[in-house]
Amino acid sequence: MDLREFLSRLEGVKAGSGGEYICKCPAHDDRTASLCVRDGEKGIVLKCQAGCPTEAVLAQMGLKMRDLFHEPLRQGKQGQTAHSARKPPAPPGSPPSPPIPAPKEAEKPRMTFICAYDYRDENGKLLYQACRYINEASGKKTFRLRRPDASAKGGWRYDKKGVRLVLYRLPEVAAAIREGGTVYIVEGEKDADTLAQNGHTATTNAMGAGKWMDEYVASLEGAARICIIPDNDDVGREHARTVARSVYPHVKEVRILDLKKACPKLPEKGDITDMFEIMESAKADAALARLIAETAPYDGDDRSDYEKAVDYYNGVFGYCIEGGRICQNHPDGAKPLGNFVALPCAVVISDDGANRSKEMVIDGWRSDGKPLERIRIKANQYSAMAWVSDNWDFDANIMPGSATRDRLRYVIGEVGRMSAKHIVEYDHTGWRRINGKWAFLYQGGAIGAEDVTVNLDSGLTRYRLDGSGAKEFGEIAYADAAAVTMHFRDVMAETIAIPLLSTIFLAPLREFLDQTDIGPAYSLFLLGGTGTHKSTVAALGLSHFGNFHYKSLPANFGDTGNSIRKKAFLLKDVPIVVDDFHPVSSVQERKTMEGIAQTLSRAFGDGADRGRLGNNLTLQRAMPPRGIAIISGEDEPGITQSGLERYYIVNLHKGDVQESEELTEMQELARKGYLQRCMQGYIKWLIKQVEQLPEMLHGMFLQYRAMAADLTPNQHGRSREMIAHMMIGYELMLNYMRDVGLLSTEECRTESDRAWQILVQGSRQQSEDLQAERPSRMFLTAVGELLVSHTANVRDLVSGGDGIPKDMIGYCDAMFYYLLPNAAYRAVVKMFTDQGRAFPLTMRALYKQLREDGVITSDTSDRGGAATKGKWIDGRTQRLLWIPRAEIDGRKEVREQMRMAFDGGAQDGFVETGTEDLPEEFRE
Repeated sequence: MDLREFLSRLEGVKAGSGGEYICKCPAHDDRTASLCVRDGEKGIVLKCQAGCPTEAVLAQMGLKMRDLFHEPLRQGKQGQTAHSARKPPAPPGSPPSPPIPAPKEAEKPRMTFICAYDYRDENGKLLYQACRYINEASGKKTFRLRRPDASAKGGWRYDKKGVRLVLYRLPEVAAAIREGGTVYIVEGEKDADTLAQNGHTATTNAMGAGKWMDEYVASLEGAARICIIPDNDDVGREHARTVARSVYPHVKEVRILDLKKACPKLPEKGDITDMFEIMESAKADAALARLIAETAPYDGDDRSDYEKAVDYYNGVFGYCIEGGRICQNHPDGAKPLGNFVALPCAVVISDDGANRSKEMVIDGWRSDGKPLERIRIKANQYSAMAWVSDNWDFDANIMPGSATRDRLRYVIGEVGRMSAKHIVEYDHTGWRRINGKWAFLYQGGAIGAEDVTVNLDSGLTRYRLDGSGAKEFGEIAYADAAAVTMHFRDVMAETIAIPLLSTIFLAPLREFLDQTDIGPAYSLFLLGGTGTHKSTVAALGLSHFGNFHYKSLPANFGDTGNSIRKKAFLLKDVPIVVDDFHPVSSVQERKTMEGIAQTLSRAFGDGADRGRLGNNLTLQRAMPPRGIAIISGEDEPGITQSGLERYYIVNLHKGDVQESEELTEMQELARKGYLQRCMQGYIKWLIKQVEQLPEMLHGMFLQYRAMAADLTPNQHGRSREMIAHMMIGYELMLNYMRDVGLLSTEECRTESDRAWQILVQGSRQQSEDLQAERPSRMFLTAVGELLVSHTANVRDLVSGGDGIPKDMIGYCDAMFYYLLPNAAYRAVVKMFTDQGRAFPLTMRALYKQLREDGVITSDTSDRGGAATKGKWIDGRTQRLLWIPRAEIDGRKEVREQMRMAFDGGAQDGFVETGTEDLPEEFRE
């Protein structure tokens, strides 16, 4: 046994002086590390400073005395070992024996234990561990296997005797193969764990490259796809080919991935873990998905890509590769067209659901055989051939000649016709019909379809439904995941939870609602002050569609309007959260945020996009929102009433969402993927009935809208549609939870009744609140504030007097204010402007709304139905707005003023006309 192996069985190992190590003695309760160990000439020497015999120490370690020797002991003639036989004395006169050399200083480097990786069988039983050590002198890693053994010291035997060698993370591999998923084979356990943390199933063989055994293939039998990811070196690439040859006959598809093509900055010997560290995790994951799509399946051909490129070019009549260059054949020999080789490997069609664009993916090599960086160019850039120098600089150069570019373009195109794959890459989330079947797209893949590439913009890559970052995602039962969703009502007020969950589960139904022209026409607005946890609530809801927290929401009011507009277009059939509408001191900044709020209200409320012209005066493509918006803010935006009517406003108060263990637990479960798992199950459940959904949802909408109309009389028609849509989302959520066994039919009915109650109650409250924000009411309130503050004044016709008060806007008596139309409107507009707000209506629109509200009546003597009426004052008739005093002063105040006027009678210059001229509510 060597010293390194011996020390690995001890605890508290520290290097001493003179090549000696100090360890904890296993033969007694050693707290001070009293066992001294060093490497002797023929074996290991040890001594316990506490006096423990060597035999006792070895017994506790499960060793024998013979294990201390470096060489196996040989039996002598008399039964003695060769090492223990005494050396005969030297004959007289012989020279003295040379002195025994002193032990060398730290002859062997110290190996530090780093970690151990569990290898389990298909049922999860631990078979052995691969222990990782680091050589402190060189920094190199090494591995040793150990198996559990209760009879051994520390419970481990450092050998693999009688152990069945298996693939790492075998239970997950077996589950992925059953479900038809992709399995990644990497070179080390660390890399397999990295991929698992990002939502993939990955495995490796113990001890790394060069240690693959054909026995492992049985565990991969029938796999839908195996992706082999070698390290970026020759050893890794050879290992990948060995694995590919081994598994190729037993699985449906094998691909060998070259990480350098996905991550140009990957260093020599770099691996997938390095790639995820170099690139942002979400970007690395998207690059990995793209690399898979662009990599041709392994077909048993072990030629390199360059060798294949040479054969392609040699197969085009009149052209060849010679000396690492693309050449044209001539009678006097091959003439180079450039100093490089280019190989088209893919044509990528980007599809955002409304438009398609094409890109070409091209690999290249210099004339010395060194690989060039993989490039992507737009299809319309190919013909000009400027992409060669634009991307590869001086490493690739085109030979001179008027027709050289034409010949290069031709031969590269001919090679591409043979070599390039055609790939459709989706740029949006949500439902798409692919190969005749409905599938739900998310970053990196789809539910309901295989071999689908989805690559969202970098700010949207968290939209995942595969448990990215959740180690146990595949093991979460759908009923358990659904229970976590229902737990929402335990961590927040149900007045928040029910509208939020309704909207979350309505979002995936939008495609089918739009098919019958009844798409959702509202946004959910979470309104609450600082500390009410509105962003936390929004993030929890959105975690049904990915790993989100309050700092990683997809949009906020600091973004540009165009950015939010594009995200809302790409996020089809999922919610987009636009966070943090907040008060600001800058008038311009507030106007910008209110402009975004108004745009969102109109866009999601009407389902349309504002027409735009490009720089060349052509119409830009329309990008209407295709999901549902959830907005959070500390204040209602100062937008038009019709804009606010397109929001369903949920008020959050202090204590509605409390900091508690339950909230922390909910956030942790969301991080582990429980909410994603619930949504994944819900969408799979929808796929089973997808063809019936449009008509079924249409019938539900008509029924629920009629019910909402009965429950919310005298409210805007949008209110009943909001309630109907949210109840559709909530009802289907409940039906899914019934079908996974979480709720009974009776419990679903009870939950539905409560949701109706909450949503109707919230709609009524919002309607009442909006009445106070109706522009006509805003005008009347503003006039009252101007009069109370004496910023504007009216002349009292009851008390008499001929003087004109300062800042006069009209007259009054006991029953009416008679407002000068232009003066009153200008005063109100100025008041709003001084507050940094805009009064939302023109004068004509204001009069129309005042008539609708019954505040003013048209003069029947005027054919045009004018808002103003004549009033005889100071010997002439003036056209004035007649506003009942109760509308401005309030009924109690007006009644008191009227009594005072009647009590004063003619003494105050008031002429009694009888109660028939009074408003009905003031008649005695």
